[in-house]
Amino acid sequence: MQLCNAVQHAHQKGIIHRDIKPSNILVTLHDGVPAPKVIDFGIAKATGQQVLTNKTLFTAFQQFLGTPAYMSPEQAEMSGLDIDTRSDIYSLGVLLFEMLTGHLPFEAEELLKAGFDEMRRLIREQEPLKPSTRLSSLSAADLTAVAKRQRTESPKLVRLVRGDLDWIVMKCLEKDRARRYDTANGLAADLRRHLENEPVIARPPSTAYRFQKAWRRNKTGFAAAALIAAVLVAATGISAWQAVLAKQRLAESEALSKFLTQVFQSPDPARDGRTITVAQTLDAAAKKLETDLANQPARRAKLQATLGTTYYLLGLYREAIVLQEKVRDYYVASSGAEHQGTLDAMRDLAISYEGAGRPDEALKLKEQVVALYRKVNGPEHPNTFIAMDNLATTYHKLGRWDEAIKLEEQVLPFLRKVIGPEDPSMLTAMNNLATTYHEVGRWDEALKLQEQVLPLLRKVNGPEHPDTLGAMNNLASYYGDAGRPDEALKLGEQVLALRRKVNGPEHPDTLRAMMSLAILYDTTGHCDEALKLQEQVLPLVRKVNGPEHPDTLSAMNNLANYYCDARRPDEALKLREQVLALRSKVNGPEHPDTLKAMNNLASSYDDAGRLDDALKLGEQVLALRRKVNGLEQPDTLTAMYNLACHYYKGGRRDEALKLCEQVLPMFRKVMGPEHPDTLAAMNNLACCYYEGGRRDEALKLREQVLPLCRKVSGSEHPDTLLAMDNLANSYDDAGRHEEAVKLREDLQALRRKVKGSEGPHSP
Repeated sequence: MQLCNAVQHAHQKGIIHRDIKPSNILVTLHDGVPAPKVIDFGIAKATGQQVLTNKTLFTAFQQFLGTPAYMSPEQAEMSGLDIDTRSDIYSLGVLLFEMLTGHLPFEAEELLKAGFDEMRRLIREQEPLKPSTRLSSLSAADLTAVAKRQRTESPKLVRLVRGDLDWIVMKCLEKDRARRYDTANGLAADLRRHLENEPVIARPPSTAYRFQKAWRRNKTGFAAAALIAAVLVAATGISAWQAVLAKQRLAESEALSKFLTQVFQSPDPARDGRTITVAQTLDAAAKKLETDLANQPARRAKLQATLGTTYYLLGLYREAIVLQEKVRDYYVASSGAEHQGTLDAMRDLAISYEGAGRPDEALKLKEQVVALYRKVNGPEHPNTFIAMDNLATTYHKLGRWDEAIKLEEQVLPFLRKVIGPEDPSMLTAMNNLATTYHEVGRWDEALKLQEQVLPLLRKVNGPEHPDTLGAMNNLASYYGDAGRPDEALKLGEQVLALRRKVNGPEHPDTLRAMMSLAILYDTTGHCDEALKLQEQVLPLVRKVNGPEHPDTLSAMNNLANYYCDARRPDEALKLREQVLALRSKVNGPEHPDTLKAMNNLASSYDDAGRLDDALKLGEQVLALRRKVNGLEQPDTLTAMYNLACHYYKGGRRDEALKLCEQVLPMFRKVMGPEHPDTLAAMNNLACCYYEGGRRDEALKLREQVLPLCRKVSGSEHPDTLLAMDNLANSYDDAGRHEEAVKLREDLQALRRKVKGSEGPHSP
């Protein structure tokens, strides 16, 4: 702004500089304050009758004067066209572009390489990128360097430049000088408006734009809009934005506003005689689009995308997919596979596929999106890494852990460096990596990462944002697995209460919160509460998602587990047979979830005394796990452990012992010495030693297991009570009767304390 004032002063004195560039600007100290000074008026031009020198200088006709990278199109023209003060406005715009991005609209080296005539043509005809677009196209290292010079972070810099500053710079760089600022003071005034969050004249003052500025000035004065209002504002805002581009687009904006007003106006009880839900309103809007905008496909696609996103946020994934597939098809046909609109449509559709339990389709689409982003934006662009992170979540859901971790460990450090530690995409990447670490048994790393991400999400998104609630739910689960039951239950109950408040009682996220809390109740020894909650949630999940959705199958599986804990084996067996049949149908015979269902059914066969069926299924599971996952993967180890249990119960003690001795050191290596599965493997091996007459070895292992169970799961957990019972038996067998009696007294006191407990299961 100070530089604009200096140039304005020269203009008022009748002087056009014609060579404004960094080397012609000095920064000096004036009373200790930095002040810019414009120097070198060597090719300046006088306006009117102003005389600069008594020497005659021909600078107005057929002369190429100035520095090409900062030169206005009319200077490059070299015609008889008179050069006026707006040529300096162009150069000021180039200077502002360079200050914001660290680069020029047209790089000097490229202009010089182009040759004289081509250089002039580029300056006169080629439209430069907007500053924010130029920033987004930089390499990660270059963008970081530019942001560092601006004393900010890469993603924040792009956000700060996008919008007003883009428009101000581009108004200065207009090829037609009549569309530039009339004066340098006009440019300075618009920059001041931007800094004070007032509407700038560089863009038409649409209603949506004025509202945006008012909100920024008075954030506390605006309440959050309701969902339907948000859809209306978003759609009409998009239309108003389009109206900026050309006069005829104003009619389009008005038509969209009219359409949405008709759709989202309050229902008339006298006409309808019933309450209209948001979902029904959206259905009506989707149908109305097909008829009212049949001859306007571009307008229809934009509104379909908006409605599709709203369906998704309501948990209505199948309804979202119907619209999003149409949007994707429109952009592919009209703009090609590499257009940004196409990539956005493909991304949104893939996410809805995943929500609807169609992971294979989601995977195929996400892999395409990553490949296209790499081609269009480059391998180190933030959008490319965000697409990679989205792909990793699908690898995770499909049990392709190594691929998920490889991608996520690439994504996280890059996003942290380039877009900053508090960007929502960066926090999503942290949460995703923590989840995958947990799945593969890297529990300490998962817990540490999750404890870092939750306060950041609360700060950035607020305490009731879906991402915040998802992170709370994950951390509650990790606390449960880490033997911190009080923290786990407190957090899990908070999540469910917030989900019901924010999403409603039948939203998929609310139902998932119910299932997660039931699991926490179960793992912390509150088995009755777990069973009650899971019996409530299963019919709701079936109603909302359908009988074959992954969440429905998970709910069935969980309820079967709680039936087992409650000594209701017949109900558990029936449910598990249904789950395996559905898993095989939906996911195929080698899918991780199918293998889990096989493993669970084998356990139910075991409980029901159908030992041959249990052994047959357990051997199939282990063979498939070794094939699909490899030898030292947590699910393979669990399959080995379970098969050992089946051998043990089936009286094949030598085979059980051999398998237990193989699997225990592998559990210690892969899962760690204090993981619950490692402790279960120790307990099983001790049982095999005990039954095989190797009582000293059994006693030694059991003395190790009990303090670890107390440390990991707490003194009242069923696993701890089981470890006490087993150790008491070993003490008796070793003639250490006083220790056995003391342990059993403690055990009985704990059983009485644990409400509703029937005692731990036998091994």
